[in-house]
Amino acid sequence: MGTCINHPDRETPYLCMKHQIYLCEDCLECRDPKIYCKHRSACPIWFMGKRNQDGDAEDKPAAAAATRTITFLPGGRTASVAEGSTLLGEAGMAFSMVDRIIISGGFGQYLDIEKAVTIGLLPDIDRAKFSYMGNSSIAGAYMALLSSRYRQEAREICSGMTYIDFSSAPRYMDAFTSALFLPHTDLEAFPNVSSVRPETRAFGRDQGVRKILPEAYR
Repeated sequence: MGTCINHPDRETPYLCMKHQIYLCEDCLECRDPKIYCKHRSACPIWFMGKRNQDGDAEDKPAAAAATRTITFLPGGRTASVAEGSTLLGEAGMAFSMVDRIIISGGFGQYLDIEKAVTIGLLPDIDRAKFSYMGNSSIAGAYMALLSSRYRQEAREICSGMTYIDFSSAPRYMDAFTSALFLPHTDLEAFPNVSSVRPETRAFGRDQGVRKILPEAYR
């Protein structure tokens, strides 16, 4: 616990890991530019650790998310799902035909595959097809610098790429609309999720996610 930098009379467990400052819940959710935390423009406030009364970091750092972040999550998930299905559709493929899905990046490194499938972020396919790559951009840079064979392979991949404009692709808009529900409007594409799913409701832009996940996936 610590004292909020903006409200000295308030104790809070939320610690900004970048600036090492504590912020209370009001600071996290405030949207008024005249009074909100001056550090928010430079710091991803929703990634935080938690300290105990002695000031030592706990074994499992807590993660906090502001209300507006949760509200924007469905839109980002929907776009990601629509993009993947559109790219495969243009190639005459479906997710079931994919042999391997590589999850990369810092966010992907800590992604829980089962929970990601539950909300429709990842396709409901054989879990053995998923693998983690971590920071693939750095690994790829090392490989290209140290190996002429990998450099040539990268050139061949680049030359074979095709550009698809999602804004003018009818398939994309159809896929986007279908992905607006959790996990998806086509529940047959998520057989393992639909078998345990509770009541499903649509969500509005200002309401965030309104689907209540099973206890096992919270």
